[in-house]
Amino acid sequence: MLAHPQAREAGWPNVMHMAFCATALADSGMRLFDDAAGSPVSGFEAGYASWREKHLAGEAGVFTLPLGAAYAAVTSVANGPSRG
Repeated sequence: MLAHPQAREAGWPNVMHMAFCATALADSGMRLFDDAAGSPVSGFEAGYASWREKHLAGEAGVFTLPLGAAYAAVTSVANGPSRG
């Protein structure tokens, strides 16, 4: 999957891997915008491998939140507390 062009233009950060349960994906109302996009974003494979290792050890799970809420939560943690 490649970053959506509008997300890139808006400066949204890439998240290398986020695991979601099937229900969260189905309930999101989002749709695939390009299934012929080619290679995943840089860093996806490493992010997936790290998650998979932790998941198999029982130390990682999947998001059940709607996609937008999970993305907002992850990027807010990665960017630190907002200043305002």
